[in-house]
Amino acid sequence: MLTSWFNGTSDLSWISRWKNTEVAHDYAAGYALHLIVWSGEGNSRLSTPYGPACGRAYPLSAQFLKDMAQLAQIFRGPPRSRLYVTLFAEFQTMIGRRPADLAFASNASKSATVFGGSVMPICCASFLL
Repeated sequence: MLTSWFNGTSDLSWISRWKNTEVAHDYAAGYALHLIVWSGEGNSRLSTPYGPACGRAYPLSAQFLKDMAQLAQIFRGPPRSRLYVTLFAEFQTMIGRRPADLAFASNASKSATVFGGSVMPICCASFLL
């Protein structure tokens, strides 16, 4: 398995060149690929449809969704190829430092968090495409 980190939109300038070179060669050699998505920006106060929050804006943005779609195309392989994606690496660093934020992070990292009525296990935020 070969692992790459994606740190934000600016990485697309160089990682997009891998589609027909590095990615294609790695799948042809039989490797599974692992993409870790990380948000390196600082925390800030955010408005969400669910109320105010403190954390990182990028994972909640429309740009994030566009970037993930582009990454899916870059890392798309032939049938039977394996791509593992880890979203929200270092989740515990993505929240503010208010007591309520820290309590949320503590509980979320132990079990799960709720996004719009659905439960997403934080410890299992990796998936196979």
